[in-house]
Amino acid sequence: MARTKLKRIVSVKELKNVFSVHNPDLKNSLLEYFHSPKQLTLEIGCGSGDYSVEMAQRLPERNFVGIDVKAARIFHGALKPVNLNLDNVAFVLARAE
Repeated sequence: MARTKLKRIVSVKELKNVFSVHNPDLKNSLLEYFHSPKQLTLEIGCGSGDYSVEMAQRLPERNFVGIDVKAARIFHGALKPVNLNLDNVAFVLARAE
């Protein structure tokens, strides 16, 4: 495994818009992150999160959650909304089932 991939796997857990399914308070953590209860769109198998981020830009009245099992993939997707100041998209590290 490449060193940069390992760095992304570690760094993704430090991003404010990335959550783990192992968090016992995941639901409340997501609600707290989003600040307001809007309609929620869930993308299962989001990969690098391009679709979730694009939709979050187009539909600011909705919240988006992308789910993927690969932390290195989510890292790239999670950086985009941070750089774009989007607070209506988040990511969860989890298996789909």
